[in-house]
Amino acid sequence: MNLEEKEKIKKLREEGLGYKRISNELGISVNTIKSFCRNNNLTSEFTTKQIYCKECGKEIIQKEHIKKKIFCSEECKRKWWNKNRTKLDKTKLEEYTCLNCHKPFKAYPHENRKYCCHTCYIEDRFRGGDGDE
Repeated sequence: MNLEEKEKIKKLREEGLGYKRISNELGISVNTIKSFCRNNNLTSEFTTKQIYCKECGKEIIQKEHIKKKIFCSEECKRKWWNKNRTKLDKTKLEEYTCLNCHKPFKAYPHENRKYCCHTCYIEDRFRGGDGDE
């Protein structure tokens, strides 16, 4: 790498570009870009954007290699979900019939539910059937 390429890498990292994008733009191996960035302290701290809590707006410190946080605390998470519960997309609910009590109930298709409640499941599983037990 020449001096001009090194300067371009620094500039592109400061703009928030990842190793792969820089590699594609400059036509240099991804591993070469990674090595250069690590040796010159141009790692992910350079590209991290400031993240703020969805509820209170407080800045969140995001650790590397950990799922991105949306809330600063469990308290903020609960507050936000309680306020926004009505905004959930519940249009995908489907109606099923309970195998035990035969009453209709609603559930999401991916849940594969057969019973309306745990009590019906227990009744059908352990007290229902042929009655030999």
